[in-house]
Amino acid sequence: MSNKSHILIASMPKSGSTFLRNVIGNLPEFKKYCLVPGFGGREQEIEESRILSYKQINTEYFVSLQHVRRSDVLDEICSRHKIFRVVLCRNLRDVVFSLKDHIAAVGPHRFLARMHADYHTWEEHKKEEYIVDLMMPWYLNFFIGWMRCEDDYTKLIWYEDLMPDKVETISSILKAAGHLDVTIENIIEAIDKKPEKINLITSHRFNKGVSGRGRDLSEKASERLLNLLSYYDLDNSTLKLLF
Repeated sequence: MSNKSHILIASMPKSGSTFLRNVIGNLPEFKKYCLVPGFGGREQEIEESRILSYKQINTEYFVSLQHVRRSDVLDEICSRHKIFRVVLCRNLRDVVFSLKDHIAAVGPHRFLARMHADYHTWEEHKKEEYIVDLMMPWYLNFFIGWMRCEDDYTKLIWYEDLMPDKVETISSILKAAGHLDVTIENIIEAIDKKPEKINLITSHRFNKGVSGRGRDLSEKASERLLNLLSYYDLDNSTLKLLF
């Protein structure tokens, strides 16, 4: 029996996940597929019925991108259907700035928080504090849950590793998921392939691709983020990655 697996990209929003999903989906053996029935503020918990429906009519492996936290139910579904999980994370201070860009362009990810009606009139430092207070708890719960997952079907990837070394990082993901026959040339071709459709909303799903913007996070927002991080027993190396 083949050791190849379907791939679920379980990611923080604004962590390069759309890029990663598109590249893997451009590879010959893969097809992009959504494992939730809809969005509109809904938590992106995957539904097993979507997997069963896919398998009835498709022979390709699917790659799915969902901003989903870890749960026992998710573990069981992925185990039953041989789904490899790529957990994509990013420095949280940089995320705050990408979220500000996203909110300004197309609005918030509503499953993270409901926006205050006056948000767009606020000064930048207040927007940053608002994002930290209301949205960063979801990110921390996401990270802590996945960080505690120790199995051969889960691989943690950082945005800061993916973007500077796309080919090698994606190659390591595919090998871990059992797709040993995908070549470096296949990956380069998949990266270079242009998206079929780009509209206003999808264009803003792509980050500016700049690490380090979070160094300009306001002092009060930085203090609040550090306070949230203090509730978890994180070692210095992990804190450095997150903050």
